[in-house]
Amino acid sequence: MIRRILIPLSLCCAVLCAFVGFLSTQAIDEAERIATQSLEFSCEAMIRKPPKESTGVILSDYIGLDLFATVDIDDDDRWEEIAIPLFSKSVTESKHAYCAVIAVFNNVPDDVTLREVLSQPQLHADYWPAKKLPVYLHSQLAVKFRNMDFTKSPVVMIGYPKSNPLLGEASLQLSKTVGIVALGIAGLTFLFSMVLKLFKLIKIKPKPQLSKPGPTRNRAGLPTNADNLDLEEPTGGVLDRVRSMRDQQPET
Repeated sequence: MIRRILIPLSLCCAVLCAFVGFLSTQAIDEAERIATQSLEFSCEAMIRKPPKESTGVILSDYIGLDLFATVDIDDDDRWEEIAIPLFSKSVTESKHAYCAVIAVFNNVPDDVTLREVLSQPQLHADYWPAKKLPVYLHSQLAVKFRNMDFTKSPVVMIGYPKSNPLLGEASLQLSKTVGIVALGIAGLTFLFSMVLKLFKLIKIKPKPQLSKPGPTRNRAGLPTNADNLDLEEPTGGVLDRVRSMRDQQPET
């Protein structure tokens, strides 16, 4: 019963560890690619055709408005996070369902610092295709930009760690260790069950008993083997009495 539960459970754990290891490897590759590779995009080009893979981006030809979303967790008048839509300088008129590059900053504490950053000709950021705008920032921007298409607006991150906070070297090593342990448990459980089953078969199997073969008899019912005839002891039959009388007669 334990074998039927423990072996499938260990194998499932090993498969899960392999999947986590695969995702961790991908996350490590993405972090290395973002740290070593940077692609230049104008704001309009980034909106029209963002990269398909995670990469660092150098954004140019952008303009920011005075409408943005902020997060101040401890109410000390210093922002922990800020999100601001960046538009192309070449776009002079707005339309319904317009798009923008949404820049999310982690190291801009106030309005003065934000203006200094946006006044630079280029903006260095990191881009992940699957990265979405956090809900607490999206809700603020949705009120200020009612006609913006957020689903088609790429999000770039500035000042955040380049590695995945959940997947990386630590999760890769952990998945390897747990996977090896799970496979070891499954193998030991299988071997132990086989040894136990073999031991039970040896213990239950009856020992063969040796029996003497019975004397072979002829059609008259008499033994054919001369070694089985005991001539010294009379059987009490007619032949024995005749033989006894013959032995008692004197020789002439």
